[in-house]
Amino acid sequence: MFEFPDGVTNDEADNLRKRAEGDIEQGLRYACESWHKHLADANAAPTHVAKITSVLHRFLEKKFIFWLEVLSTLGTLRDAVDALEVARKWLEVC
Repeated sequence: MFEFPDGVTNDEADNLRKRAEGDIEQGLRYACESWHKHLADANAAPTHVAKITSVLHRFLEKKFIFWLEVLSTLGTLRDAVDALEVARKWLEVC
C-alpha cells in the first residue's frame, strides 16, 4: 500500500504517521478496525450465513495482507488477533 522497500519496519519508514493520515481515509480505518465487531453482533439468518461466510473467505483470501498493513501502520495490529478470534467463534456457532 505504501510501497516501502522489502524489510523496512514501521520505525524505519519516513513520515509513516503523516503518510497514514493522508493515505488512509477514515472510512477505511473504521472498516479495518471494526468489521469484526459488526460480525460479532450479526444474528444472521441461516440464509445469510453462506453469503457472509463467502464474503469473509474472499476478504481473507484477497485483502488479508492489505488489512494487516493498514492496522500495522495505524499501530493497531493487535486488532487483527481479536478480529480473527471473533471470526473463528462466529464460524463455529454458524
